[in-house]
Amino acid sequence: VVINTGDVTIDNNDIFGEAVNVTARMEGLHCFPGGTIGISESTYLLMNRNEIIADLIGPQQLKGIPIPINVFHVPLEKQKLNAIPTRLLDLVEMVVQTQQSESIDFDKEINSFLEKNKIEGVQTVQKPETPKQAMSEPSKNELESFLKSPQPPIPIRFKSFVLDLLIVILFSVILKANGGLFLVLYCSLMWWALGASVGQKVFKMSVITSDGRHPSFFHALVRGMFFLLTPIFFFLVFLGKGRTFHDLVTNTSVVFTPTLNPKEGISPDQSLADSSLAVRFKSFLIDFLIVFLFYAVFHAKGILLAVLYFSGLWYFRKATLGQMIFNLEIVNMSGKNLTFIQVFLRSLLVIVSPIFFFLVFLGERRLVQDLISNTRVVSRS
Repeated sequence: VVINTGDVTIDNNDIFGEAVNVTARMEGLHCFPGGTIGISESTYLLMNRNEIIADLIGPQQLKGIPIPINVFHVPLEKQKLNAIPTRLLDLVEMVVQTQQSESIDFDKEINSFLEKNKIEGVQTVQKPETPKQAMSEPSKNELESFLKSPQPPIPIRFKSFVLDLLIVILFSVILKANGGLFLVLYCSLMWWALGASVGQKVFKMSVITSDGRHPSFFHALVRGMFFLLTPIFFFLVFLGKGRTFHDLVTNTSVVFTPTLNPKEGISPDQSLADSSLAVRFKSFLIDFLIVFLFYAVFHAKGILLAVLYFSGLWYFRKATLGQMIFNLEIVNMSGKNLTFIQVFLRSLLVIVSPIFFFLVFLGERRLVQDLISNTRVVSRS
């Protein structure tokens, strides 16, 4: 048994955080064979060392964790047991009995037990925020980071605009859609869902409102409409602290995306190795054959079929059939679960990846669809 202490986030029965990674790696240490108890230094510093005796083993290098972790062994024969373990056991039994009874107010009974049995170090606390509430709202430090982030110069914004324009033209031709309408929808959805367009993602920029948040859908839609009018009011471009016409009208700004402290977010599983280009290519060939087979049998539109195939499997299974064969998985760099918009965008980018082949595996062996959708492909083998 190993015990580690640290911040974690729970969402949909999944637990994320650096503390989870450390705990998982500690279980495999040779200094903790079956039947022993091991704890990390973070747990050791927080516990009552007068109640529990622990022997220092020393720093251990854990797979995927860059800094060695000090670990301790808890010898059972040296422990000084008192009344606390017994009374805690009574509390556990009380919890189980209360949960099984529908006629008893759970909170009332537990609080009553704690009042009668004053157990040192055990107290009631307020119900914490649900994981979805905690994850949906950016922290105060995150908002301040965006507000303090510098604005990109004109050449970089122009490069991102050219990249977005090429994407809009490409999909307008493929889908035979109105270019202006598609541009408004494309920009609005991207600004609302991800806080940046594809071009802005490539150059690490974000669109924010006056309070540091990403725009709402309506706000992003209005910005997209005025975005079309910018060439008409070109004399206003970048007047007023480096802001364009649509920035000024909608009270938004384009800033460089700040690098947030990992402790404020959810660390991705760094213990998993990134997949190689060869393995990813093999899995893609299998997926291509599957999509082509469905296309030949059902005579469906190839692009639509490919988007549905990749999006559906990534959203529900985190891997396509080809990736499952090679034990690959798509993970969110933020550590959260993949969103449907995220996998939908990623599936669209898979189709246009050959156009951006110069970006292949630039930046930690990630393809263009990885970079823009903030994902990575890892090996579970």
